Amino acid sequence: MDASTTETSYSGAITAVPYAFRASDSRLCKLYVLVGGLLTLGGTILFGLGTLALLSSIAGAPAGVFTFQPALYLLVWLFVIAPIIAPILLVARQHRLHDGTVEYDRWIALSGFLVLLALYGGALIAAPAGQRGSVPSGVFGPIVQFLYGLPPESGLIPPLVAVLVMGAVHRLQGHPSN
Repeated sequence: MDASTTETSYSGAITAVPYAFRASDSRLCKLYVLVGGLLTLGGTILFGLGTLALLSSIAGAPAGVFTFQPALYLLVWLFVIAPIIAPILLVARQHRLHDGTVEYDRWIALSGFLVLLALYGGALIAAPAGQRGSVPSGVFGPIVQFLYGLPPESGLIPPLVAVLVMGAVHRLQGHPSN
């Protein structure tokens, strides 16, 4: 690689965030890079602190179910953070390999915001009854009431559908060789 390629490319997931921000000409995509990047950072810190708190609470406990919980925390972290950072990585990859387009960036950013909305909806569905807030009045009241009425196990469906939509957007809008 020459010096100009090294300056404009990226070397991993962390450096893909500023690269995607610089490479995209779409304001919607730049907004998603900021929001998604901050949520990824905040989620990583939150899950990391949660794992540390869990490890300190099970210190000295005999091996078994309690020692399995930190691994479960990391798995949940992966399933939450991966779809949030995926649009940023897709945009960075598209611009690095195929000279990405504004249209692709917009569609991927929209699918990223759909993932965020689906994660929130899934969290509302899966929230235990004792931890649910009051149903808001206004436009969102009936939506929240409907989501609270669904079985908690169905909380996985909205994020899964949103990730499938993101994959379809990538296939339909991306470079033909993707």
